[in-house]
Amino acid sequence: MYRLDLFRRRVDRLSDIMPFGRITSITVADSPVAVCINKDGSLLATWRYRGPDLDSSVEEELSVIANRMQASIAAMKTDCTLYFEAQRVPSTAYETTNAFPDEVTRGIDAERCRLFSSGMYYESHFYATLLFLPPKDRQEKLKEFIVEGREKKMTKAEDVLENFGEQLYKLYLMCRSLRIEAEFLNEDELFTYLHSMVSDRPRALKYPDTPFLLDKFLYDTPLYGGLEPQLGKAHARHCADLLRQRVRIRSL
Repeated sequence: MYRLDLFRRRVDRLSDIMPFGRITSITVADSPVAVCINKDGSLLATWRYRGPDLDSSVEEELSVIANRMQASIAAMKTDCTLYFEAQRVPSTAYETTNAFPDEVTRGIDAERCRLFSSGMYYESHFYATLLFLPPKDRQEKLKEFIVEGREKKMTKAEDVLENFGEQLYKLYLMCRSLRIEAEFLNEDELFTYLHSMVSDRPRALKYPDTPFLLDKFLYDTPLYGGLEPQLGKAHARHCADLLRQRVRIRSL
């Protein structure tokens, strides 16, 4: 990707500091996966997941899952970063069925439908994002001097996307082996998810067939800084590490 901020000296809008560039698609596990190519050349892909029920799971089961996930994540490349997010959204839909045999049970189900689709209750959506920053060309040239017998070739965009797809496939196999429901986002879903991160009016979006730069269409909410930062009408609270006299202090 081309650095669009080379000629802009003043940051005056949210799109000037956000890294999202454009969205493309690759194939992982015989299914299309949307990949966001950022302005700095990094790659980003997101998938939905849902882990086991904590109330019904035993401590030994959760310990095994945590240890295996830690081993899989530790084996990843150093240029990879994982982000996890839990979004709380109002519950406005209720899946009804025709399995109730009598009027009493159907009436109970209708009452539950009115209750849980009223927007008074919330449900959680869990997302995981893998960010991969490819090595620079001079690092690849340095490897040719250090590693004996290494084939000399230029790094192409197709090779970078293929390596990124391999990392995604390893994470997908890890989730499947741990019986964690995981589903990669397609182009429309990734476009909608990125918009929900930078807007206080999240809604379903459709990514067009012709690729375009996300700066012009993704941001519809202003960002206010200062002591009380806000994203539109939504207040933002951040966690930061303060380093004072070689002592790291957790701060809100």
